[in-house]
Amino acid sequence: MKLSLHSIRTMLLAMFFIPLLLFVIEAVYLLGAAAQLMLGADRDLYQALTAYMTLTMRSLDFESRQAYLASHEENIRQTKEQIARARQLIGEAGILDMKHERSGKSVEELNEADNGLVSWETATKKRIWSKGLRKTGKKRTLRSN
Repeated sequence: MKLSLHSIRTMLLAMFFIPLLLFVIEAVYLLGAAAQLMLGADRDLYQALTAYMTLTMRSLDFESRQAYLASHEENIRQTKEQIARARQLIGEAGILDMKHERSGKSVEELNEADNGLVSWETATKKRIWSKGLRKTGKKRTLRSN
């Protein structure tokens, strides 16, 4: 088999561009998946907020109160899971420490979001329980503050 200079050049270019193309495809896929996870986390956090507001601003019967409390807790759990999975995908893409050119912000600032989420979760649970929304069968009206 006789190889020409043209065929060697073509093979070398293919050896360079095919892995590069695969890397780009993988990065786009991982970032797209991470973006979808963050959108899901945003939706779940909004649903947790809605449950919190319903629990603290309305008089509910026992069953409704339990359902909204379960929704609040489940949506916070899902938010944490989705943020953690997005962080994992971004880490796999190798861009956790990259900074935005103009703002200087990096994906590492997700840690601040985690801290804020934990603080918000603690504050909302404290407020829910301080409003007397315990696991009693009594209907409770909210007192004015």
